[in-house]
Amino acid sequence: MKLSKKQLEASNSLDGVNMVIAVPGAGKTTILLERINNLIKSGVNPERILTITFSKAAATELLYRFKRDYIDLEKSPKFYTIHAFSYMILRDYAKKNGKEYRLLEGSKDINKYNLLSKFYYEENREYISEDGLDNLINKIGYLKNMMIEDEDFSKEIENFDRIYKKYEDFKSRNNFIDFDDMLVFAYDILKNEKSILNYYINKYDYIQLDEGQDTSLIQMEIIKMLTSRKRNLFLVADDDQSIYSFRGANPRGLFELEDYFKDIKIHYMDTNYRCTKDIVDTASKLISKNQMRYKKDLNSEKSYHSPISIKRTREIYDQYEYILEKIKNENLKDIGILYRNNVSAMGLIDYFEKNNFKFNITDNSKIRFFNNKITKDMLDILKFADDYNDIESFCRIYNKLDSYIDRGMINKIEHSRSSNDVFTKLLNLNGIPDYKIKKIEELEAKFNTLGVFRHKNKLRYIFEDMGYFKYLKYINRKNQTGLYSSLQIFSVIEKIYR
Repeated sequence: MKLSKKQLEASNSLDGVNMVIAVPGAGKTTILLERINNLIKSGVNPERILTITFSKAAATELLYRFKRDYIDLEKSPKFYTIHAFSYMILRDYAKKNGKEYRLLEGSKDINKYNLLSKFYYEENREYISEDGLDNLINKIGYLKNMMIEDEDFSKEIENFDRIYKKYEDFKSRNNFIDFDDMLVFAYDILKNEKSILNYYINKYDYIQLDEGQDTSLIQMEIIKMLTSRKRNLFLVADDDQSIYSFRGANPRGLFELEDYFKDIKIHYMDTNYRCTKDIVDTASKLISKNQMRYKKDLNSEKSYHSPISIKRTREIYDQYEYILEKIKNENLKDIGILYRNNVSAMGLIDYFEKNNFKFNITDNSKIRFFNNKITKDMLDILKFADDYNDIESFCRIYNKLDSYIDRGMINKIEHSRSSNDVFTKLLNLNGIPDYKIKKIEELEAKFNTLGVFRHKNKLRYIFEDMGYFKYLKYINRKNQTGLYSSLQIFSVIEKIYR
């Protein structure tokens, strides 16, 4: 394997603390593997070389490429994700102390998603959306990865502190842990159990860290403890590629390493071997605006191919039309369309379908359409329209339609032993002012009308006449999200339901 001068210098740096700051396409994985090979050739036992990476896919690829490109040894160097390695520490501790921990992520019935959805509903009396659930999980992960005891996220997630406490209490009572807990437990064990810390320090002579820019504060603290005595750490990172700060990635930790390891040696690899000059030059102009980064010039070994073009459109449909016209006569296997989140793709998907344009969605969940909040709302409204005794469905949608029904009224009818339907129970409540009675009667009339419509008109009636669009405008304004995404989802729901 032919390496550049800079790649050779980095892969031959076997001892001490070394950090490789590499641009995209610079051969980071190649350097890690070549260095392992050089360590083994110098006489190091392969099993005493540990490489920690960010994802299971990366760990699997590293092991596969090492066995493919180098000699297939009877004893192999170790490749772990930081979570798998932390779990190994936790298992050793549990075995030593006669404890048992169950992994929450591995259960179908009891898992993080179900629990947090349940606790969110208990505290807020409404169901959390798929995006909202992702945000809630990220906030919890952020607290643990950044080693923060308490932070108020209630402005973003209503009753966050209460939901978080319920989640932590449930796990504690039932000996459950999630992926983020693995890191917290591993850190505490290494900090307080000297025998376990010494065992792992003695077990590995050389530690490598891949994707260092995505390492969180707690992960970096674990790495520091493991390398504190032998001080043989080799870290590969691209500070410009750190995009996971919302869940605890801490690229600032790369700069702080220089204070912790005073003798650290930094290697710069600024040549991209993957992309053409037009892509690299354009990216470099943008990336250079970053304030917190190692200064480096990006360059490419490949010549110019075609200039990068930026197209601005006035309306969203102009964008869809432009994309379709641009790619319809191209080899579609060479075309990829990136979008900010799953919801953002729905309008383009709808546009492609209307124009009979074939496409493929790489997301295995297929946009998670039926888990979307608006889809669930529509289904609940239609279910209740078929059965006025379905109080569970009504409790999920009463505050999203044009009515003055409040939570106190709902609590009373939920605990009522009467066999009457929901509307009769509401109208029979004591002390209800006349204007609320009038609104309840109007809502009942609208549901009666909804039952008369044919399928193709039901959703439009809910949206325009029953007040659901007004609710969407309010919730999008409250969450500072784009109303257009909600309209895209509604358009697709309407098309399917017809």
